[in-house]
Amino acid sequence: MLDVDPNPPLAQRALKAERDIGMVLPCNVVERAEGLDTTLVQALDPEVMARVSGPAELTEVADDAARRLRGALATSSDERVGPNRSLPSNVS
Repeated sequence: MLDVDPNPPLAQRALKAERDIGMVLPCNVVERAEGLDTTLVQALDPEVMARVSGPAELTEVADDAARRLRGALATSSDERVGPNRSLPSNVS
């Protein structure tokens, strides 16, 4: 398993919008082996976390975080997450 630190500038923007957001910031990406030739990568959807947490100011930050997360996941996978496809709460 990997523990990936949050993006500090995005975290700061989120904390400015909602001080209590630190409790639910999606700070972890999990990577694990699924058999001999498959790796599963999972992450929380920042957009879902923003909807659950409250203020509209978080939407812009969450959208940015989700875009970056999709890009990172797409570079590590043969199957890309398309712009019109929602990022599920556990991306694999």
